[in-house]
Amino acid sequence: MKKTVMMILAITIAITASAGTIYNTNIVAPIIWGSGNVNGGFAVNTTAVQGGTLELGLRTDTRFIGIAPRDNSGNYFPSLGPTTVPGKTGSSWGVPFSIAAPNVLAYSYVLSFTNTVTNATFGFNPLLLPDNAVSGLSVVQNSQAPSFSYIAIPLSFDVNSMDPIRVTLSATPIIGGDSSSVSILVNPGGSEVPEPTTFVLLGTSIIGLGFIKKRNR
Repeated sequence: MKKTVMMILAITIAITASAGTIYNTNIVAPIIWGSGNVNGGFAVNTTAVQGGTLELGLRTDTRFIGIAPRDNSGNYFPSLGPTTVPGKTGSSWGVPFSIAAPNVLAYSYVLSFTNTVTNATFGFNPLLLPDNAVSGLSVVQNSQAPSFSYIAIPLSFDVNSMDPIRVTLSATPIIGGDSSSVSILVNPGGSEVPEPTTFVLLGTSIIGLGFIKKRNR
């Protein structure tokens, strides 16, 4: 009985912790960075704050092309190696981020990249990027590639490495309050794993075929 209660409690805590993040969705904020970029494919965390909502969004793009393949659990599967777009250099993938709030300056932010194999990590305040796309005090957006020198050097990033990279965007109120964050896992050169529901449907189909085969004997 005690073990069952503990399991239920653990599940409840896990659900509560992840309830603020929705995967493979649109951000509410308008797309203002770059040219030709579209909405969609974001992992989005929204938090009710004084005066409105704090929205943090992350996704992975195939640079200069579009949104990378992804699942509904915050995993992205960009191609491995350098970009193949003529005239462009660096990694084939990058991470667009979006911050929207009644006043983005009311928070301190960290955008971090962590190699989940070597544990090498690097984080910085994305508001300090000189080329951010900004809409007043309410929206800040940009896209960062792990091959950018200030990320690649401390991360020891290799464009041909298949090591998964955990990317996290966090926001902490400057004057009191709880932190919010959104996180994704980039799997360079990886392939999408079927969702659990897919396995269930596949299993049901196999069982059904087994009954049909047995019945026809």
